[in-house]
Amino acid sequence: MIILQEFTEIETGKGRGCLEPTKAALAPCKTTGMKLGNPTNKAEAAARGRKISIREADRFAQTVLPSSRPFSTLAQSACAD
Repeated sequence: MIILQEFTEIETGKGRGCLEPTKAALAPCKTTGMKLGNPTNKAEAAARGRKISIREADRFAQTVLPSSRPFSTLAQSACAD
C-alpha cells in the first residue's frame, strides 16, 4: 500500500515536495565545487544497494505473505467451482 501511495504521489506531482528542498540544500555545495556522491567505488556501492534492496523485499514479502494466504485460498476455491 505504501508503494502504491508513493507511485500515486509521483504521478500527481505530490512526490516532488521533497525534491525542491533537497535541490535547494545542495545548491550551495555545487556552487563551491564540492563533489557529491561517491565516485570511488560505484560498483561496490551498487552491489551493496542491491543486496539491501533484495533483503528488504524478502522481509516485506515475509510479512505480507501470511496475510494474503486467506485470499489465495478463497481464489483457488472460487476457480475450482
